[in-house]
Formats: sequence, structure tokens, C-alpha cells
Amino acid sequence: MNLAEAIRRVRQEIGDPLQPFRTTAIGDGLTTIYDLPKQHLESRTVQVILVNNAVETTLAEGVDYTLDSFNGMVTLASPLPNGATLTIYGQAWAMFSDEELARIVIYSAKQHCYHQTITERYRDKFGFISYREEPKMLQNLPPVEEPLLVMLATLNTLWVLANDAATDANITTAEGTDIDRVGRYRQLMDHIADLQERYERYAGQLGVGVFRMEVINLRRVSRTTGRLVPLFRDREYDDHRWPVRELPAIDGQDEDDSGVPSPLWNASGY
Repeated sequence: MNLAEAIRRVRQEIGDPLQPFRTTAIGDGLTTIYDLPKQHLESRTVQVILVNNAVETTLAEGVDYTLDSFNGMVTLASPLPNGATLTIYGQAWAMFSDEELARIVIYSAKQHCYHQTITERYRDKFGFISYREEPKMLQNLPPVEEPLLVMLATLNTLWVLANDAATDANITTAEGTDIDRVGRYRQLMDHIADLQERYERYAGQLGVGVFRMEVINLRRVSRTTGRLVPLFRDREYDDHRWPVRELPAIDGQDEDDSGVPSPLWNASGY
């Protein structure tokens, strides 16, 4: 799966397809900044047409105007002539731009593939059996895990919407009109909980993702040296590569932060 396909599938999940827009403005000889009816524009589809005295001219981005695709604004290099017509059309997304979704998908892929590798067994040039391991990432993700990645990316996308809705407040007018704006936040949180449970269940069934079941070896401390006994990664019987040392994390919440150096030997006076 590539990044573009992952973004397309996440858009399908959240219901955010490209939507066309078109707006027209009449020049007054002074205005240079025009607000568009859409934000999160697809800049490659935006066209700016100037019609002045029945002459139609297509303006060039970066020369005749500057486009703010995130906020949906066009700034002309010079004011629109009085009576001239400016037509702007293109396509836009309702919620997220490609750049925003790309960051979410990349983060979700790192989260889903954290500390996972794909092991391949092969014969080297000398005819011996050997193994190679590649970190699991978006580009080599197994097809069975693609729906899980899309599910996790959708989950992280909904969290962005929920954070935005968390600041909304209900509106009550003197005429008795009630607007339940908090209801949007509750619906998002309920859907996030359902999607979270679904992702955890599927990840546990397949043994992948951050909710996979893991087997952890307990560390042993040598009675003679007081040091941790080293651990090495388990290998197949025909895997003749050098042993790979494992360095599990050590809980350090009770570490001495006084700055006083510890003595090297018990009998030392320092």
C-alpha cells in the first residue's frame, strides 16, 4: 500500500471526497483579497479567470495571484479593474487536506508497525540458508493488515475532529431555541470507542499492531556479579547469523539523582 492509496481509503471512511466550487467577483479597482466558499483546496485544480472588456485571461499562480489553499483565499498581485469579472473554480475537501491526512497516515503506520519486522528465509550466494529481516512499514505492509491501518488512521482522524468539537457549547436563545452543539462531541466519542474496540479485537486476532500479544522474557540478575544476565533473540535452528543482543527497558524511577558518584569498589573511600 502506498501513501496515496491509504489517504484515499481514509477519505472514504470519513466521507470527505473532493467537492467542486465556483465563485465570481466584480472588480472595484481596490480589492485584491478574495475569500473563497471552500477551504482545504486542491491547489492543482484551482483556476482563476479574469474577464475584462470581453477579453478572457487565465491568471498564473505565483505571478498574478497567491493562493492560500488551507484558508481558501486568493490574493491578486494588483487590484481587479473596476467592472472586471473574476471567476475562481476548482475542487476542495470539506474537512482535511491531503497534507494533513498524510501526516495522520504516516503517524498511524509508525504506531501500527512499532517494533515489528518481516522475516524472510532465503539461500545466499554460497547456497546456505540465511534470514533477513526488514522493518514493517507502510510500503511493505501485508495486505491482511491494510484494513487495520486504515482503521487506525480513521481513529486518529476522528480524534482530531473530537478535539475540535470539545470546545463547542450548547446555544440557548431567548426565543426558546436550543442548539445541541455538544451532541456532536458525544457522537464522535461514542464512535471512537466503537472503532477502538474493533481495532483492538482485530489486531489481537491477527497478532499485529500495538495490541498484539507479546511474549517477554524475565531478566535474571547474577548472584555473583549483581549484574543483569544478557538476553539474546531466539533463532531458528538453521539460522547461522551472529546472535542478536536484546536490551529490554529497565525501570529507572528510583534512580539516584544526587550527582554523587558511586564507588567503583566497596572498599573505596570515595
